[in-house]
Amino acid sequence: MIYYDLTSSMTYIGRNPVGIVRVEMKLAEYILKHMSPEEITFCYFDLTYHRVSYLRFSDAQGVLEQIGSTMRVGTAMESSQNNQVPPQQNELSRREMFWVYVRKAKEAIKQLLVLQNQHHSEPALKKCSSESLLEPLDVAWNENDIFVTVGLIWDIWPVNRLYLARKLKHFKVVGMIHDMIPYFAPEFCRGVPPSFFQAVVDLIWSSSLIIAPSLRSSEDIQCFARESHIPCSRICVNMHGTDVIHLSEDYIPPREEIDVSKLVPGHFIFQVGTMEPRKNHQVIYNAYRILVNEGFQPMMWVFVGAQAWGCADLVESIKLNPALYPKYIMMSNRVSDQTLAWLYKNCAFTVYPSFYEGWGLPVSESLAFGKFCLTGTNSALAEAGSGITEQINPFDALTWAKILQYYMQDPEHLKQKEERIQAQYKIRSWTQSSEEFFAHIKKFQREG
Repeated sequence: MIYYDLTSSMTYIGRNPVGIVRVEMKLAEYILKHMSPEEITFCYFDLTYHRVSYLRFSDAQGVLEQIGSTMRVGTAMESSQNNQVPPQQNELSRREMFWVYVRKAKEAIKQLLVLQNQHHSEPALKKCSSESLLEPLDVAWNENDIFVTVGLIWDIWPVNRLYLARKLKHFKVVGMIHDMIPYFAPEFCRGVPPSFFQAVVDLIWSSSLIIAPSLRSSEDIQCFARESHIPCSRICVNMHGTDVIHLSEDYIPPREEIDVSKLVPGHFIFQVGTMEPRKNHQVIYNAYRILVNEGFQPMMWVFVGAQAWGCADLVESIKLNPALYPKYIMMSNRVSDQTLAWLYKNCAFTVYPSFYEGWGLPVSESLAFGKFCLTGTNSALAEAGSGITEQINPFDALTWAKILQYYMQDPEHLKQKEERIQAQYKIRSWTQSSEEFFAHIKKFQREG
């Protein structure tokens, strides 16, 4: 039996889902349509009773329907592990915190091995360094079962207890790690809690198979494991999907979402993603300042996404700049999937100058809508762009300004880019992505 973790979705009932939660939801939707209760069961960690509980298919469908899917913040697939925690003050640096928890994890494992040697296969209670009792999760799974988790496990699950249960009952764990941004680029992750690093260490120890959304994320996970002296199990890559929404010809986005009366189809650029330092709205703003100061009149820059940490000063600067706002810049933080599709369909091209991504779905979304995209030169953005996008140094506002101006002034060259997308880009649907995800698991299940 496969047990699919729906905990993150359960905690987002009545709320707008962040990116990782939407991954969990998309895979759950595939399960409900294409799999049966005889081969897979939904489960979640009950935070009230601190135990694993189970859901019927009809109950899982009800959970998905109660999550706020009509309005969303930013793109469908924002990586969120750097946005989910409140700011915290800590005297230790993030890397120092990580090594503290690596040492604690190793100490706990050594204690477990000692107890196993002393008591053979008897389950044991022990006191861990965090002063809390550490005991295995009480689950009835066995060596023929697989537990699958793709959500915000570090926020919810006691992964150390999951590890102990796996050691005792010999079931298998398949975990998706979306990115290692808090480790490799901590400057973009405010207030990362120690629980993140501890959970990642425990999940790597626990997992018989790890799934990453990109080759770059896979490499980052393996590098993290080496530097942490953790044996990394089998790892495979399963890229996220993209679903293109087809609109009726007369669809007009509601004014409360965005005022499209100020937009000329084909004459604005579009950026989607949570507004935070890592997404690098700053470089586009600086490029626009350069262009306007040089006397050029750029297309409207429309960006959609929640305003997260570290963006208040930038938003204020934009609004205080009469040369740019609102003449050349339009912002919105809550749009429907339909309005997002309208913006993709009607923009001239898109920009995504992010400093670091585990995948970069706005890039593949842009290509799926047939729109050319300018991206940063880093992380998994090249994979998401399939060799069709143009990459620019995310620090270089002057180069961004020159290339933005070039494409704004040369619609024929832009048309050639779109023709290349139509000819070469193959849209990967969420159904395809989900099929491959579970094909990895079933292959692993067969091979043991």
